[in-house]
Amino acid sequence: MSRFVTVARVDDVPENGTCGVMAEDLAIALIRSGGEIYALEDCCSHEEFPLSDGEVEAGEITCLLHGARFDLATGAPRALPAVMPVRRFDVRIDGDDIQGSPPRPPTAAMRVRPRRVAAGISRRSGRSSPFSRGK
Repeated sequence: MSRFVTVARVDDVPENGTCGVMAEDLAIALIRSGGEIYALEDCCSHEEFPLSDGEVEAGEITCLLHGARFDLATGAPRALPAVMPVRRFDVRIDGDDIQGSPPRPPTAAMRVRPRRVAAGISRRSGRSSPFSRGK
């Protein structure tokens, strides 16, 4: 999208709910939480599943496929298995219309860095990992 365009009506997005829309060949998940409306790319960065089918709670949306969570304000991943952010769109309200603008590109700082298991020993428990190389 190269400018703000109307993508839905405010009444189309329930509180703590979502609405999937298309705008200029982009799938967008409109999400309402805490009285604010957010717009994220409607595709989980982990498995290409629609985020508009997800659950909204505490400023995050959870992908129903594997449980990845994303921050509504930034698109940053908040829970594995997703490690890459989803694109975020600027939103404005014009009367009863929701308008979206070009996506903001994700930054490397938004990536989740999974903890590594060194030498097959879990750092949390100190026990051997079932995925370690056995002798």
